[in-house]
Amino acid sequence: MNTRITSTVKLVAGTLLFLASAYFIWLNRKFYTLTPEALGKYLDVKWLIIGHIAGGAVALLTGPLLLWAKFRNRYLHVHRAMGKVYIMAILIGGSCALYLTSTTAWSEGWAYVLSLYVLAGLWVTAAGLAWYFVRMRKMRLHEDWTKRSYIVTVAFIAQNFLMYHPLVQGLGSFAETAPSVIWLSWSVPFVLFDIYRSFGKKSR
Repeated sequence: MNTRITSTVKLVAGTLLFLASAYFIWLNRKFYTLTPEALGKYLDVKWLIIGHIAGGAVALLTGPLLLWAKFRNRYLHVHRAMGKVYIMAILIGGSCALYLTSTTAWSEGWAYVLSLYVLAGLWVTAAGLAWYFVRMRKMRLHEDWTKRSYIVTVAFIAQNFLMYHPLVQGLGSFAETAPSVIWLSWSVPFVLFDIYRSFGKKSR
């Protein structure tokens, strides 16, 4: 019964993440029009912003299927193909994010830039470690780092929700609040995941 409940909870959580990701992508659909009004300060680097958004979108939508154990076990060849797509999407999205941070983010201050550098670097690093460990046939570490990479991927949704929440906007300007929102969006889930993993290891 406990196994069934756990499986159901994971399935519901994965479905909600997929739907939230699809909604997040739909909300940002204006960028794909490539108009000056939609792109604003990103007009001169429009292909980089498209690469960043597209990479993030692919990672968001493929992540739940990659982490779904039943799907992986039943369609292992599809899982492997999707895994390669997931890694490439993050490499493209993360590389574009690092360049964009170097060129367009400084107007919001160094704290904002630093938070973005760390987030983009961690995004690429976590995906890279997931790939490395599967190559080394260390499947438990591969699974853990895939989950961590998806935590960072989902952080973009959390940021979008928090940054434009009236409570956060009431705390100060974008430059004042954005760095803290970015740090919190991935660091808290990271710690909670490791706490969960620690108790899971102890119970086994």
